[in-house]
Amino acid sequence: MSLTLSAHQTRLLRLKNQRLLSSAAGKPASPERVLEDVVAVQAQDLSAARLSIWARSADLIVTSVEQARQETRSIVWTWCLRGTMHILASQDAAWLIPFLGPLFISASEKRFQQLGWDE
Repeated sequence: MSLTLSAHQTRLLRLKNQRLLSSAAGKPASPERVLEDVVAVQAQDLSAARLSIWARSADLIVTSVEQARQETRSIVWTWCLRGTMHILASQDAAWLIPFLGPLFISASEKRFQQLGWDE
């Protein structure tokens, strides 16, 4: 069975899955839940990452994002995706870092040698 979607349908699905449609973003959710749904948000700029999480939820305040990151540690700010900073749920970091870490280590091996670092 083959599924064919129009460009419009594809865009709507992407928006829904990223919690950017009012029906998805209107659901009350914790920062952890938002990140579980979207996997991660770009976080080179931490304040923009907070805004990105807020835009994907209802009734969420900035302090709840920082509380989840700094106090309960249910979300983490890490560079485990694409070598750039992202915020993701801690439970996802638990499998993503071991999964992707070796790729980044091997890609950086030459630089590690230049710095005099060993295993």
